[in-house]
Amino acid sequence: MTNNLSDECLTTSSGEDYVGRMNHTISGIPCQRWSNTWPNLHPYDNIKYFADYSTNPYAIVKDVDNYCRTPSLMGSTDVQPWCFTVHMNVEKEYCDIPRCKSKRVIYDCYSSQRLRFGNVKTVQWTIKPAAMRLVKLVPIIRPICSRLAVNQ
Repeated sequence: MTNNLSDECLTTSSGEDYVGRMNHTISGIPCQRWSNTWPNLHPYDNIKYFADYSTNPYAIVKDVDNYCRTPSLMGSTDVQPWCFTVHMNVEKEYCDIPRCKSKRVIYDCYSSQRLRFGNVKTVQWTIKPAAMRLVKLVPIIRPICSRLAVNQ
């Protein structure tokens, strides 16, 4: 199913933090589910290859569904989000996701135990995506964050 995604955009040059729902390529071919290896065999079987893991450490590859991504395999990423296609003749293709005017993203974060941050249950942080990765290094409370909006 094709989604209306006029509000989605890339916050980095290569889109390595993109976790949107674009599910077709530039030419309109539907994307293959990342959890499937047919019709196109691929090595992306671990959620840690995807940005989805950064925002939800409990995610699994099935959660990535058939969305365009810029997975990282052995430290290398592509120039923009792409996907394997459902066509045997076209293995993979880039997705047409526009660039954001701003790189600031709003996240809604909870602790992994749904504990409160201070006197509030949830906190909205406006941070750059690169800083989001630093949040994962907090040893005592691991926040689970979901992207609410991108400031454009």
